[in-house]
Amino acid sequence: MAMTEEEMNERREYAKKAGWKIFAIWLVLSIIAVALILYVWGPHMPPGDMTTSAASQQFDFKVLTAMVAPVLLMVWVYGGWSLINFHATKTDRGDGIPLRGNRKVQGIWYVGSAVLVLFLAGFGTYELINGNGVGTGEGPSPIWKPTAKHMLVVQVIAQQWRFTYRWPQFGGKHSANPLESDLQGQSDILRHVHSGEARMRR
Repeated sequence: MAMTEEEMNERREYAKKAGWKIFAIWLVLSIIAVALILYVWGPHMPPGDMTTSAASQQFDFKVLTAMVAPVLLMVWVYGGWSLINFHATKTDRGDGIPLRGNRKVQGIWYVGSAVLVLFLAGFGTYELINGNGVGTGEGPSPIWKPTAKHMLVVQVIAQQWRFTYRWPQFGGKHSANPLESDLQGQSDILRHVHSGEARMRR
């Protein structure tokens, strides 16, 4: 049995009210989620903030996670609302609202998605360049290099659980960092397995 014009108008009015309710629920949950990510979970995100590089990476993770949370919540809220309210009941014999699309909603979704993706791409690229490529895994020939003219060379020697630091520009001395300067690191990893430890592990 086809729906009358009055019934279709009632359905449209219900859909508008439902849309505003969904938006309100999503907005409240998004504000709470973003606040929890930035101020509760964020300070505990790896790799921590004990170095400037680690703190920069933690900041990037917090921003990316905070930007993704509202999108994820929109999918969950709308999906949950649809499952609860937009399903057919046993006594429902009428037709649903004719789907003719909604250009306003579609436009908001397309523009919002494009802006979000482009912002995250730009933000990620800027953060890589801003940190002189730190953490990009560029190897011995990085694209971005520090602009300092005088580099302090530090040779880091890792022997299992012990790290020693050698300063070639200061006669190869083993000491703490003697200058507040930009550092150029050289890493050597020495692995020693003592025969006694090897036998004990067997």
